[in-house]
Amino acid sequence: MAVVLVGLSAPILGGSGPAEVATAPASQEAAASRWPNATSSSDLPPLPPGEEIYDLRPLHPVPFPWLATIARWTAMLILAWAGWRFLHWWLAPVPRVPRPARPVDPLQEALRALDRLRASPLWDPSRVKDVCERVALILKVFLKARFGLGLGGAATTDELLEDLRRQRVPISLVNRSAELLGLCDEVRYARGSLGDRPLDHLYTQVRELLLRGDWRP
Repeated sequence: MAVVLVGLSAPILGGSGPAEVATAPASQEAAASRWPNATSSSDLPPLPPGEEIYDLRPLHPVPFPWLATIARWTAMLILAWAGWRFLHWWLAPVPRVPRPARPVDPLQEALRALDRLRASPLWDPSRVKDVCERVALILKVFLKARFGLGLGGAATTDELLEDLRRQRVPISLVNRSAELLGLCDEVRYARGSLGDRPLDHLYTQVRELLLRGDWRP
């Protein structure tokens, strides 16, 4: 207690030097009494060459997992490529293959056109002019498509009959075609009429001409 009091009273009394120096040996002695085995690092001699510090292990090299890393990246690249191919296939437009056109049968087309005309509201005695125009058109288109006779729907009656004679079509067919087309032209251009013949008679005449297969000799 005397040493501590002297140390505390020295600053109050304005003393210096001896009081402060006297405290240092006391603190060292107290530390030495608490840790008798403790020594300063400056008191330890240096280790001789080749000696190792105990309780420390040397560095061990850790190998890098090259094979696992390469395999992982390869799998990721394969999955990315497969995903890109699937997305490209999914978003690609579907190619539309054009269907081959069915061969057109001029006879069946003409018969269907004639039946449609008969079933339409146009098939009426009050509209005989329109009926005659359609009937003549069906026959002309059929002869051009099936036998190569005439100029089709654009041919006049005289042009068609002239071509029938030039192609040596049987005279019976030429005469029947001239009778039918002449009657249609009279109704269309000369305000003629069918007389006492019904529209079904006109239908029968055209159908019989369409079903004839001897237009070519």
